[in-house]
Amino acid sequence: MSDPSRTVAVPRRDARWSDLERLRRSSPMCDAVIDEVRGRRIRCGDHWLTDFASCNYLGFDLDPEIMASIEPQIQRWGTHPSWSRLLGSPRLYPQIEERLTDLLGAPDTLVLPTITLIHTSVIPAIAGTGSIFVDTAAHRTVYDGCMIARGQGATVHRCHAEDLDGLEQQLRATSAADTRLVCIDGVNSMSGNLPCRRWPGCAVPTKPCSMSTTRTASG
Repeated sequence: MSDPSRTVAVPRRDARWSDLERLRRSSPMCDAVIDEVRGRRIRCGDHWLTDFASCNYLGFDLDPEIMASIEPQIQRWGTHPSWSRLLGSPRLYPQIEERLTDLLGAPDTLVLPTITLIHTSVIPAIAGTGSIFVDTAAHRTVYDGCMIARGQGATVHRCHAEDLDGLEQQLRATSAADTRLVCIDGVNSMSGNLPCRRWPGCAVPTKPCSMSTTRTASG
């Protein structure tokens, strides 16, 4: 007879895993291995498919001019800069930022390599200990950035970007003396929907999921 004290409790399976398992069984493009790329055509094994799943929204991933400009910089800087930007940046970063600032007519610009770094660093920095209103359909990395901000003292509220009247009520319920930050996707990367543009005083970006619309107490 086995010793009951040595019985190992089996944790209950999270329901989310069953959803992933169903997706794996039903979709040939779940965790697929892509063997070859030819423009917007990809080959998985013996099957050629048209790629509608790319995250390269601007289509620059296969641009010959951009591809040709990469190798000389890799020879100079290597495949990865070995410093956080707090410590130091390759000269490429300030060069890009200066050109972007001039192109956009902006007071300043900051370049970060991924949307995850943008959201987890910029959202907490802007929000401080103020209030954040994050759209229920916002990209997961936007939500993650809001959770980091909450850990640093911000108050996070969920909102619906298409319900501007409800959002206005939420904003009015918070102190106008504090920073108030609204985070939404510019273009929803899953649906392609644009956010409502009826809200005066807000510039809504068009880059999918990598931007946040902001509004603070100072406007």
